[in-house]
Amino acid sequence: MHDAHVWEFKRRQLIIDIMIAGFPIWLAARERAIDRQLRGFA
Repeated sequence: MHDAHVWEFKRRQLIIDIMIAGFPIWLAARERAIDRQLRGFA
């Protein structure tokens, strides 16, 4: 039972780490998409 709790904690930490690592990439992709949209409107 204890092992399952540890695994759940590690899984949550992994998800948080991936989100933190991926955030700049997501932000850059989003800005590029917005830039493309604005250029399309111009």
